[in-house]
Amino acid sequence: MRLDAYVSTLGLPEDGLSLRFGLLGPIEVRKNGRPVPLGSPKQRALLTALLLEPNRVVSIDRLVTAVWDEEPPHSAVANIRTYVNRLRCTLGEGDRLAARPPGYVLTAHSGELDVTEFADALRQGRKALAAGRPEAALRHLSAALARWRGAPAEDVPRSAALGPRLDALAEQRCLALEVQAEARLMLGEHADAVPELRETVAAHPTRERLWSSLMVALYRTGDSAAALSAYGQARTFLAEELGVEPGPELAELHRSILNRDPALCAVPRLPAPGPPHPVPEPVPVPVARAEPPLVAGSGRLLGRDLELNQIMAAIATSPRGPSPSTVRRVWASRPWPCMPSGWRRRTSPAACSTSICGPFPGPARTRRWRGC
Repeated sequence: MRLDAYVSTLGLPEDGLSLRFGLLGPIEVRKNGRPVPLGSPKQRALLTALLLEPNRVVSIDRLVTAVWDEEPPHSAVANIRTYVNRLRCTLGEGDRLAARPPGYVLTAHSGELDVTEFADALRQGRKALAAGRPEAALRHLSAALARWRGAPAEDVPRSAALGPRLDALAEQRCLALEVQAEARLMLGEHADAVPELRETVAAHPTRERLWSSLMVALYRTGDSAAALSAYGQARTFLAEELGVEPGPELAELHRSILNRDPALCAVPRLPAPGPPHPVPEPVPVPVARAEPPLVAGSGRLLGRDLELNQIMAAIATSPRGPSPSTVRRVWASRPWPCMPSGWRRRTSPAACSTSICGPFPGPARTRRWRGC
């Protein structure tokens, strides 16, 4: 059977055999899904130094420092070249580990190195949590932590050059655990988070942020006594192991629990994002129709109560009484309570004259009236 036909039966890429590199735990290389032997501890240390800087040239001097913690032998450079040739045979692809002055470069494609996948998932999880999307954050963070199989490169001797960089990876894992705990608290998973947080703080007792999440989870489940006890455990450990008191944030949380601060109440579960609700169209507000302005010379005296009263008083004291035209003008200027604007009514002359100025004080006269 031809090699390309065999590869197709395995479901592998057509452009070559698949490789997977792992540093988040015992160092490993998988070819076509199967682990391959990586040789002596110094050869694994060399591979670790190359995987910590994938797709970048690592000088021979730095490789020597990573492999030999003590004074390197005179044959150190020759030994480095020997380890490189053996790794090339193990990987099965000559171009994966290439010589480039002043050292070597190991090529790792996308999706082949667990360190890169972890860093990408952690970045997406932190970004989602900062944006107020705890469900998406928890999904990314769970995927990031699933890449871990143990301590970073735990089967490789820790040299002065490798130790700090591997410790930095372990620090990133603790950060992912802290952010994951906060996402679970935002989702209201307090009771489910307590057992995992207890296990996590036991493995990382110097992480005050983890202690804080454990205290909040315990308090929100109604166990305030256990939350206060957790603070006492954290304080005792920090004092005995590091000789320090808890930081201001943890101490403030302790005071809030003692005072039963309402701000510590459980955060409600955020609703899943859905399509935006349609914005209702504004309802038109009816506008009152403005009254037409009074035309000069119309004889209307609306809004002139003082002047109208003076005219009525003058008419009432006149010895001859009001003329019909005067009665009509004054009567038209009077407001009409209980009647719509613009209505007119016909009434008797006696009612008109009496309602305006009362009985005429002058001699009785007979007048011919027309309705107002």
